[in-house]
Amino acid sequence: MVEEDFNNMGCDRAHFFSHTFKKQLKLNNMGLHKDVGDPSIALMEEMAEAIQVIAKMHRFNGSWNEVPPGKEHSRWMELVTEMQDVMYQWERLRDYYWKCNEDISEPQQDYPQ
Repeated sequence: MVEEDFNNMGCDRAHFFSHTFKKQLKLNNMGLHKDVGDPSIALMEEMAEAIQVIAKMHRFNGSWNEVPPGKEHSRWMELVTEMQDVMYQWERLRDYYWKCNEDISEPQQDYPQ
């Protein structure tokens, strides 16, 4: 699999692992930059992480109380944490959007009963 990745990237091992290391470093430092950049992209990424917690629980026939291998918290606590991040990014997006579009009132929509 790794050899295939080298060939597809058209680079040697040193460059591939350097790229992989930088990508992992970026992922590990994402919390430091949670207030930077497009809030809609940050919201999308956080939603994907919450979905991933749920999907892994079902894929591995786990339970919410289970602590996955290599993790420190139960799946439920992982989901709680991700949902807090989702709500934080939602608030960022909402505040950014309404600040940029002050002349637009919040949409009112009737939902089916």
